[in-house]
Amino acid sequence: MLKYFGKNLLEKKMSGSNLLTKYPGDGIKTAKEIANGIQKLFNQYQEMYAENYNEIRTILLQGKDISININIPQIDKSLHQLEELYTNSKEADILNLRMNTLLDRLRILILTEQQAE
Repeated sequence: MLKYFGKNLLEKKMSGSNLLTKYPGDGIKTAKEIANGIQKLFNQYQEMYAENYNEIRTILLQGKDISININIPQIDKSLHQLEELYTNSKEADILNLRMNTLLDRLRILILTEQQAE
């Protein structure tokens, strides 16, 4: 740390490290509500995306069986692309992990604030 900060600055920061930083109670509550709202929206998005994927896949599969004059290679190509898109979207779960990390940090912050009172 001395490489990036001066010794005097570090000593000032470390001498006050025993004091807990106080945050306004309503600020913590608002941050938690925002994080919970985003998490709820993300969960709804995942559910809708899975439902849409299943519906489109079902329509394409049924289309192969219903019509005689249908371009089967094109349907197969569309199914493959749909599967690829859906698989790639699962990587969005990384966002979910980040959101959980944020919520955990907010919980810790709330506990810290409550203990400081």
